[in-house]
Amino acid sequence: GNSIFFNPSYLEASLSSPFSIEIHVQEISNLIGSEIEFSYDKDLVDFTSASAGTLFSDVEENIIIKENNTELGRVLLTVASAQDNGEGISEDGSLIELTFTPKLAGLLYLKLDLSSITDHCPWHEFSDDHSIYVETSDPTTTKAFENLQNSTVIITQ
Repeated sequence: GNSIFFNPSYLEASLSSPFSIEIHVQEISNLIGSEIEFSYDKDLVDFTSASAGTLFSDVEENIIIKENNTELGRVLLTVASAQDNGEGISEDGSLIELTFTPKLAGLLYLKLDLSSITDHCPWHEFSDDHSIYVETSDPTTTKAFENLQNSTVIITQ
């Protein structure tokens, strides 16, 4: 089925410099918009930026809206294309590139799969689908990503 995942799934980073990681999608068709939520350990890193990945950088007027809840260490990214006549994205690859700035050495878990997290979600109070997308053919219906894969980052001194 369709997937959304961090790439790489395992990364070693140095405390002294920011690092980047990509969010990839695969087996999707005609994606014109997406909401992607992930969690991070706010004690270990600051979330500093999100920019268009290779799949999305070719799209004119791409829009990325970032909502960062620094108290919880949760981010909601809203990704959209303003091209109404566009076909949407149907290839596998990098949708978004994220940048983090380390604050402490340690083991950082970046989670797209939030099913094990029991605390209150600031955006999805009544839904378990934290990451969804919309297709060209049916722009009013959201689809959930079936497979969500997390990443582990080792931050060393």
